[in-house]
Amino acid sequence: NYTAPVDKWVHLAFVSDSTGTTLYVNGVRQDHIDATIAGPAKRIGANDKAGLENAGYMGEDMILKLTELELDSCWITITDPVLLKQRLHLDTGLEPTALIAFGYGKPEGGTRLDIKSPASVHMKQRNGQIAPKLYLEDAVFGGAWGQKSDLADWEPDSDLYRAFIAACCSPSVLNRQPYRFILDHDVVSLVLLEDEMTSFENAKLNAGIVMLHFAEVLSQNTGHPGRWQLGAPEKSYELTEGASFAGWFKI
Repeated sequence: NYTAPVDKWVHLAFVSDSTGTTLYVNGVRQDHIDATIAGPAKRIGANDKAGLENAGYMGEDMILKLTELELDSCWITITDPVLLKQRLHLDTGLEPTALIAFGYGKPEGGTRLDIKSPASVHMKQRNGQIAPKLYLEDAVFGGAWGQKSDLADWEPDSDLYRAFIAACCSPSVLNRQPYRFILDHDVVSLVLLEDEMTSFENAKLNAGIVMLHFAEVLSQNTGHPGRWQLGAPEKSYELTEGASFAGWFKI
């Protein structure tokens, strides 16, 4: 029965568990219903081994909806989940993994932040069609780790090509894109790279975000019902030191 005020910012949090769904307004419990919110994950948080990937996947799905509503949005990293729960008065056993800010932002053209290291930070201007943050020839290996793929010979309008473009354009912490793909016949594997500026938690969130963009574009264009499987694929690949599999997708 709650109605948000006009021309005033409020923080809304929906917490759903086995007892129903509770609405918090500015950290204060406002209302509760017996129904639960259905989603692709049963739990989100540290208690679920796939909680971070699910949080990235579901959070980015919400961001795409906000974009559809012509709202700007931004991921915010959480460094102290316990303190955040105290500040927002969240009475739940789940652990918050990220914040998403949204609203009406200032038009900034085609700029983006490019961070190579703490001493190398640049703003890049883009005109016309937005190019991938990570170029496909660098992002996708063919058949084996480090082996050049044949994506350069593909038609740009092909469905799989578009899915890879979407994945390479997806946001990541500090725009670092510490991930690569292996395309081996009908299996796409997502590999996370070790990165000094990306924490373990943020790497997992990144993985979920990338998976969402790849799967959504492939599904929309082809109706492909596939889904990402977390962990390593059946085939063994000799990855570079510090790299690990986030998941694989059968196309």
